[in-house]
Amino acid sequence: MPRLPRGVPARRGTPKRPGRALAMAALRRLAAGYDRLNTTRPVLTKSLTSSLMLGASDIVCQKLVPSPHDAPGGGLDVQRAARMASWGLLVNGPIGHLWYLGLERMVRIQGALAIAAKVAIDQLVWTPPLTALFFMQ
Repeated sequence: MPRLPRGVPARRGTPKRPGRALAMAALRRLAAGYDRLNTTRPVLTKSLTSSLMLGASDIVCQKLVPSPHDAPGGGLDVQRAARMASWGLLVNGPIGHLWYLGLERMVRIQGALAIAAKVAIDQLVWTPPLTALFFMQ
């Protein structure tokens, strides 16, 4: 291994990547903006997030798992994806926001027991009617 000239510090680790640093800074700004919106407009933010996530996940599902009910020629069923996005926007986002606020107020204990209680209440009380409502739409 060649020796470095006197006074030149040895570089350790991977070389700096300015593109990566810019991407990380952009992600930090995006996360900070999302947190700010989640504080100032929580219902709208959660509704839009739920809509985006459910719509996008349905599109991915359609592409990865073909169904006999898919659009002819294997194309994208836009109406199906729009229904999923609408469910997130109009039902899952706003009602979920209110449910989880109430759940936080209802479970007053802390720690692992609180997490277990919240999961149990969520699965036993909230999930059955939400699932029934989803399939009735």
